[in-house]
Amino acid sequence: MLSANVGRPRGAGFGAAAPDLELRWFDQVGSTAPGRQIRRADTAEVSVDSDAFRTQGGVGLRVRRVGNLINLSTPVGLAIALLAKAKLRPGPRGLILAEHYRFAFPVAGAFTVGNVVLTRSSFAELTVRFPQVLDHEDAHAWQYLLCLGLPFLPAYLAGSAWSWLRTGDLAAQNPFERHAGLHRGGYADVPIRPLRQAAAQVGRSIAELGRSGRRESSEKSGQA
Repeated sequence: MLSANVGRPRGAGFGAAAPDLELRWFDQVGSTAPGRQIRRADTAEVSVDSDAFRTQGGVGLRVRRVGNLINLSTPVGLAIALLAKAKLRPGPRGLILAEHYRFAFPVAGAFTVGNVVLTRSSFAELTVRFPQVLDHEDAHAWQYLLCLGLPFLPAYLAGSAWSWLRTGDLAAQNPFERHAGLHRGGYADVPIRPLRQAAAQVGRSIAELGRSGRRESSEKSGQA
């Protein structure tokens, strides 16, 4: 996932890889729905210069592509993209880029479900601000495979909760974000705070929720 504060691979470009299972399937779906055909990428639209994107293909990427298809994470990502009316196109290293995602949740510059990377803007814009964003999201695609698909989501949420407890930030100590590279995703490496301080903040938050609930109850009683 890319923080909400938000060269070209060797070969002929992002659209040069052989069609994969997800894209073949979506070519068929797109052919039956006007405007839903995956458009082939203009290689000038996204430039990724890091070493992680200098090669395209390979056994490992094929394993990830098929694995995330079988474990349903990529089909779920594609379904989310369709529901959000995102524009789909092939990306590097077997990723599928979904641009102009229309839902408000999650609050992130970009996020990944299986091999599908979604953003509310375009990757041409994102890579100007965050040149390594696709490196970061590529790591999340591998994490889906290692977590056997959708179990990644509750594990990621647990990591976010742990990070907030230790730092007050949802990403800084989330092991999935640290593995993907905080800087590459636009996150700051926030210092760890003492558990006593974290517990005090949790207590204050709970107390504030209680006060808010009592105020709402009082207002409703007064209106009645």
